[in-house]
Amino acid sequence: MYIIGGDGTHRGAYAISQACLDANLNIAVAGIPKTIDNDVDYIDRSFGFQSAVEACQEAIHTAKTEAMCTVPNGIGVVKLMGRSAGFLAAFAALGSGDVDLVLVPEVPIVMDGPNGILPFLKKRIEEKKYVVVVLAEGAGEEILGKSEKVRDAGGNRELPEIGPFLVDAIKTYFREHGEEASMKYIDPSYTVRSVPANGADSLYCMQLAQNAVHGASTYCCVIIVSHD
Repeated sequence: MYIIGGDGTHRGAYAISQACLDANLNIAVAGIPKTIDNDVDYIDRSFGFQSAVEACQEAIHTAKTEAMCTVPNGIGVVKLMGRSAGFLAAFAALGSGDVDLVLVPEVPIVMDGPNGILPFLKKRIEEKKYVVVVLAEGAGEEILGKSEKVRDAGGNRELPEIGPFLVDAIKTYFREHGEEASMKYIDPSYTVRSVPANGADSLYCMQLAQNAVHGASTYCCVIIVSHD
């Protein structure tokens, strides 16, 4: 049995494998980690991650173009996937070279003060006339609070709307300083993880499939020998 999925799927796979062992069944359960967030221990990267990073960079490039077309005070904000990990946002931002600020769930957001993001953005605007901001969807829960409302059957909680909150906060901050910020908010959402696999991911998927089959076959052979 080949299981492809995330945390919930693999919890189910483990339960199935234990049930097979308890029933003395010669069934191998091979788990293949699937998450666009790339936040699985024990693996270098999850399949599809590199393709998603490329798609994110297209959204970032669009945000940059829009921000540059509305100078001065042009601000492009891109919200990307990443419930509890900011790998997708960080890799896409670093790879593009066009991002001034990245907000991820692992690092608490400071809005104002010496280390605040709002004064930082205003300073960057003064220096280059426009800025590009990238944020992961799970960033900012320390500010907006954690929702207890479950979103889906997998047990995922609803996330606070960090994107609109940040856009409003930036607009308000600039108005308080006698200026208007020209905001462009881009949320590519599921289009990021629905693009065709690039060459690297296609090869990686083939290797994952081959090793999953090999691992399951080897496991079954060991069980058969032990039964004899």
